[in-house]
Amino acid sequence: MATAGPRKKLGPPGPIGNTPDHQWSGAKLRFQKPDGTWGEYENLKGAKGKDGEQGERGYPGAPGRSGIGVPVGGTADQVLTKIDGTDYNTEWRDPTGGGGVATKAFKVVVIFDTDISTAPGDLVTITGANFVSTITDNSASTIPNGIFGVVLSKPTTTTAEVTFTGIVDVYSGLTVGLPVFADVNGTITQSAPASGMWQEIGKAVSTTGIFILIKTPVEQN
Repeated sequence: MATAGPRKKLGPPGPIGNTPDHQWSGAKLRFQKPDGTWGEYENLKGAKGKDGEQGERGYPGAPGRSGIGVPVGGTADQVLTKIDGTDYNTEWRDPTGGGGVATKAFKVVVIFDTDISTAPGDLVTITGANFVSTITDNSASTIPNGIFGVVLSKPTTTTAEVTFTGIVDVYSGLTVGLPVFADVNGTITQSAPASGMWQEIGKAVSTTGIFILIKTPVEQN
């Protein structure tokens, strides 16, 4: 029976061969064969694994800084106004209008005892304690020195709901006692306008003053 001869030692490693030409397409890879042709692409990206379990909730972070917000203060009907070009530099101010016509007026509505002759729309004065009477003397010396308003409605024959809004005394040539109208540009007239967007703003209480009672604008056709 033959026996195996002694095993020879391995020779030294040969030089590293050249990397075969290859091409990528996204996560796919293919190699060039010795004959110059290309093999099939193999997708090296595995299938998406399952989502892991949700971790424990972390500790709450520190509270953030307070936002800029709106400045405190202000009264009814005031608007927030930029003071200058600095960011967030604002303050509360009364709105302003153009053309000399009041666009904001102080208004108080109260119930007064009244004589039976008063009617909604009447310019009235307060004579004595809590009593309203229709103004019949429209002279400038009488009306601006009294306490007066406009009748809004009459809940009963003995009481009237009256609104007080104040006087604007910057005009001229008004006819006392007649209504005053204004358009969107601030132009006033005491003649009922034939067309355009107008509103009745009150009544003339002197040749220069208007008792302001802002009403809803009306489109005249």
